[in-house]
Amino acid sequence: MVVHMKDAAAKTAEMFKTIAEPNRLRILMMLRMHPMCVCEITFVLGLDQSTVSRHLAKLKAMGLVRDERRGQWVDFILTKPGRGSPEAKVLRLAASLLDGSEIVRKDSGIAKSADRTILCR
Repeated sequence: MVVHMKDAAAKTAEMFKTIAEPNRLRILMMLRMHPMCVCEITFVLGLDQSTVSRHLAKLKAMGLVRDERRGQWVDFILTKPGRGSPEAKVLRLAASLLDGSEIVRKDSGIAKSADRTILCR
């Protein structure tokens, strides 16, 4: 039992380290709107594609996002963790703290104008 608690604490600490990076938090908040491809996320954040891909890989490794091929695009989607799971609690906490913030509003506006058919050439 003690080993399980240590594992849970270590996983939770690693999850907080992962989302402590501001751009990863911004990605999580964007993905609450709808699935997005790397090109769209890159457009919103103004970062290199390789940087966004590294952020997405870390979020995926933590079980916070998953990817799904849809035609020529690979969309990144927020996972639907089990109710009460550490992942669900972390996502809920992040959303409650950031909802309505200036950066989330700004990202949301930019994301709405992102057209993958133009961005992902």
